[in-house]
Amino acid sequence: MGRGWSHRVAMMKNMVTSLIEHERIKTNLTKAKEVSRLCDRMVTWAKRGDQQGYRKVARYVRTRQCITKLFTILSMRFKERQGGYTRVLKTYPRMGDHAEMAFVELVDRPMLRMPYALPEQPQSVMPGRGGRSWRVGKRQLNDERSRRVAAPADSAVITDIISDVVVRRCHRARNASPKAGILDR
Repeated sequence: MGRGWSHRVAMMKNMVTSLIEHERIKTNLTKAKEVSRLCDRMVTWAKRGDQQGYRKVARYVRTRQCITKLFTILSMRFKERQGGYTRVLKTYPRMGDHAEMAFVELVDRPMLRMPYALPEQPQSVMPGRGGRSWRVGKRQLNDERSRRVAAPADSAVITDIISDVVVRRCHRARNASPKAGILDR
């Protein structure tokens, strides 16, 4: 993972705590697999319900609220399950560095709200861009450009704009220092 031992362990502890708190987190695939393995151990220790399990869980889980949730809610939810308390779902690569991304979530988590049905839309070339709203905005921008070109322009207005630009450039060139480069003028 490209980190030192202490940094890596601290990061994993934070991620396990976040996974228990939110029941779903998004991270890169390597971290997701490691967090999944650690969280499965935490749930197994919490299902034991004894003092030794509490101490082992307290080493990794940072907040008392998450420890309480683990020993009460999650241990009861996974009472009949014999393992496999988390799942790793691959998703699209991250835009900046093209790293493999994944969701880590607890299995059998309750649905907080019903997902609404999405209308059928064409696939975008790049995830996160090219959706319907982006295409609509681009279409409106193209319409504006075509209107600007098609609109008849008054020759007096155009000459005023051109002369104003020329005056500004001449003024900047006169006030530039003798050592100024081409880009500074």
